[in-house]
Amino acid sequence: MYRDVLHINDHDRGDAFIFSYGVLVVWGMTLESMEVLFKKTKPFEEGKHQQTFTDELTFLTKGTIGIKDDVIFLASDDVMEKLAISHGIAQSVKLQEFEIRAQSTIE
Repeated sequence: MYRDVLHINDHDRGDAFIFSYGVLVVWGMTLESMEVLFKKTKPFEEGKHQQTFTDELTFLTKGTIGIKDDVIFLASDDVMEKLAISHGIAQSVKLQEFEIRAQSTIE
C-alpha cells in the first residue's frame, strides 16, 4: 500500500495499481489475469460508473524512460518507476471521464 494506491504484485502475472479514485492500472497482465482481478475487487466497488473508460499502451524495458507513439519505455522493471507512470495514466483516464461528463452537461 502506497499513499492512496494499492499495489498488487504477482511475479507470474504482472503488477496492478488500484487508485483510491477508482482507476486500475495494470502492467504485463493477460486478459484472463485482469478478469480474475476484476472479480476479486468487485465486492469493494462503491458508486460504479455507467461507462468504463480504458486506455491501452505498450511498454518496453529499454534502459531509458519515455513515451513515444503510445509506447512507454521504462529504464528498469522497478515498481516505483511503474507507480510514477501509473499515476499519470490514471489521471489521464480520470480526465477522460470528466471531459465526457462536461460534454454531456453542455449538451
